[in-house]
Amino acid sequence: MVSMTVDTSTVRYEFWGWGANYIFGADGADGDTVWSDLAQNWGRLQFMMEQWEGTNDNDDPDVINWAGFSTNPSSNDLAHSMRRQDQFSDAGYGTVLSCWYAPSWMQPNGDGTVIPRENWDEMFESIVAYLLHMKDTYGYEPDYYSFNEPWAGAEVAFDSQDHRDFIEQFGQRLESEPDITKTKLLLGDNASPAGSLEYTDPVYNDSSLWQYVGAVAFHSWTPGWCDPNEVDDTLPDCEWEWWKSDVGGWATRAAEMDKPLLVTEHGWDSADYTDDSWTRALYNMRGYMALFELTTPQIILQWSATTVERMTSDDGTTKYPIFYVCHHFANLTPQNAKVLATTGSTGENFWIAAFKKGSDYVVHLANVGSSSETFDVSGLPDGITTLSAVRTSETENAVSLADVSVTNGSFSLAMDPESLVTLSGTDTTQNLIYAHTAGLTGVGAVLTVSVADVGLINPAADAAAGTWSAEDGATVGLYASVDEDVADDADFIRSNAGPSNSPCVLKLEAIPDPGSDDHHTVRYRYRRTGLTASTLTVELRQGYSSEASPGTLIVSWTESTVGEGWATRLRAISPSAAGNITDYSDLYLRFVADT
Repeated sequence: MVSMTVDTSTVRYEFWGWGANYIFGADGADGDTVWSDLAQNWGRLQFMMEQWEGTNDNDDPDVINWAGFSTNPSSNDLAHSMRRQDQFSDAGYGTVLSCWYAPSWMQPNGDGTVIPRENWDEMFESIVAYLLHMKDTYGYEPDYYSFNEPWAGAEVAFDSQDHRDFIEQFGQRLESEPDITKTKLLLGDNASPAGSLEYTDPVYNDSSLWQYVGAVAFHSWTPGWCDPNEVDDTLPDCEWEWWKSDVGGWATRAAEMDKPLLVTEHGWDSADYTDDSWTRALYNMRGYMALFELTTPQIILQWSATTVERMTSDDGTTKYPIFYVCHHFANLTPQNAKVLATTGSTGENFWIAAFKKGSDYVVHLANVGSSSETFDVSGLPDGITTLSAVRTSETENAVSLADVSVTNGSFSLAMDPESLVTLSGTDTTQNLIYAHTAGLTGVGAVLTVSVADVGLINPAADAAAGTWSAEDGATVGLYASVDEDVADDADFIRSNAGPSNSPCVLKLEAIPDPGSDDHHTVRYRYRRTGLTASTLTVELRQGYSSEASPGTLIVSWTESTVGEGWATRLRAISPSAAGNITDYSDLYLRFVADT
């Protein structure tokens, strides 16, 4: 028996979501199956510089000659990459853009990896031109940019000082481009976490460069050898031991720099398996669980959706075992979820990872060993009484099992050898009222003033959180959970359990007086869990200071029947009521929950 616990009170980090690499043959049928059947909100795509600027556009890196770039390719790999990037842009997903190959004219020494520094300005121009073209043509702008595995030179090499200087010089170039507003650089993007963290030291040791870094990144491959100075190379699995000992250092580095940590390629030593083998799926399963346990990845991008170490057959019709392992972390793991602290992972055969999003919980259990074992898990909320279960093994592809009963937050599960089980449940007894400011048609805000081009006015600060909290349990910064323009029920604010006239007050953005009392509207969404009877009062106030000095009430509404599903209200404010607003920089929305 293996004893494991979930600590629902301790959030380690946030997992933004799963994704994949669409690199070679980027828009093939194999990638289409991954795109359509695996839930993803991130991806990694290729900048094919060697095809984008096959010959130098001109001799002046400060002047872009668009005739010298392949801006309208039709059928080559560059065209395939552009089409997939357009698809990501249309979906609104996050992306990493990485370059593998530079054009030969940019590498005159003929070594195929090093770009001489005298050509760096030309390199910068080529990347900038591509970013500008893709944004202008497709609306695509990547979140992050990197050269693939520069530490290993696959296929453009930078030593650690080159990497530092590239981040400084190209970071400055990006800042000088007014139309490139989003893209930041990756620190690292190394081939393996083992033995490579010091490669990032020159940037880490110069905090003035951190402004150009968007995230810290590594690939989860084993190193391919065992350094006797780092690990006992006589161990039968010394690469794995070295990997485990070093991977946590990347989390520390990212945290110290206050940057997200990305696993931009997840895979395992490709010499150990074929694409369609169960062995590959098993090694990757262990890798996922180890990443969640030993480090803090915001995203994990599987290698690969297409062509090289793909997850399906070439035509996309046959799904390999690795596909179903990824299904657990893509489709069964909520995006933008909180990763909870756990105990019981052994670092070898037995693993646990737990996630929370609102009142929904997901637990992954993995038995990588060759024998069956019973996992005893405790620490879930008492309000979870059953868990749905899905299992993948050598003979099962994401098969639904019988529901698992939970008593006082605990359950036992017999784990087959070499299996992954994902359990999902909802805490149905939380006596909470939820509030959200998303709008009726996806254009949402607390206050809309449709005159004088004022538009949406969102929450900008907490005035009095009271006993309310955000979706992740935070008791400060609640406004950030309800300040989006487009409806997103993944974040919200909620009352305490069994509220009794419990207020939460949020300050709205300051705007100039619109000069009209017409067309003022308040929009909000709300629901409850657990309670059989509850009310929610929503007030617009001016000059709120405290509950003892709540300012002037402009208008209020009471929702006397709060249901369990989200409800939207679009409340018009009469001109006479809006006429009582004398200071548009001092407006507040006050929620009051009661049972």
